[in-house]
Amino acid sequence: EAIPDLCNNVLHKLKLINKGDKFIITGGVPMGIKGTTNYLSVQTHR
Repeated sequence: EAIPDLCNNVLHKLKLINKGDKFIITGGVPMGIKGTTNYLSVQTHR
């Protein structure tokens, strides 16, 4: 849960999100190679 918490805090600190808004986190392994997205998470800002 470290990455969702980090993203949540950064978006809040930069005032880019409001309580209840949703945001998406994507990632992939190996990094830097097109087409390797294998992580998708929809989060709700608290």
